[in-house]
Amino acid sequence: MHPDSIRERFKRLAARAGLPEIRFYDLRHTYITASPMAGVSPKVVSQRAGHADVAFTMKTHQHVVPGMDEDAAARAGSYMPRRRETPATAPHP
Repeated sequence: MHPDSIRERFKRLAARAGLPEIRFYDLRHTYITASPMAGVSPKVVSQRAGHADVAFTMKTHQHVVPGMDEDAAARAGSYMPRRRETPATAPHP
């Protein structure tokens, strides 16, 4: 099957389903962006995209979407130690 045939069929089906206009190729970017957010290893995502280099996949196809930054901050914060007593307020033996 020719790639143009796939693109045209996708375009018709998307329009029939009432979806906004989107290029078939945009689905690749969506998959590459969403998969790591769902816990899929970037290495696996890169292999599924047919790339030899994970850095290329992430640099070229992955996008930052709303909420990613906040999620990253929350996740990093969950690994930070909780408030500890400072030497000035620590009880003396």
